[in-house]
Amino acid sequence: MPLPVLESMIDHLRLEANRGGYAAAHARSDAIADFYATTAQLLGCRDDNIAFASSATDAFSRALSVAAPARAISSASSIVRYACSPRFGGAAKVQ
Repeated sequence: MPLPVLESMIDHLRLEANRGGYAAAHARSDAIADFYATTAQLLGCRDDNIAFASSATDAFSRALSVAAPARAISSASSIVRYACSPRFGGAAKVQ
């Protein structure tokens, strides 16, 4: 895992420990929104076509449960995100 990712995760966990999960998410809402916007721009789709999952199992389950095919993107650490389903106006083709 890249060090900046690890540091960001640790910082957020500390924030959750001090403020609680909902307050931490609210405090970081701009960064969370930026994740969706940046990922959508990278993939060439709308930010509301991006779904982030907490685990690979959750992501695959969600991706396989949609009526239209979704695109699955998996990182080396098996964190899976699916995005840009044509059903929802996505246009990205990821290989």
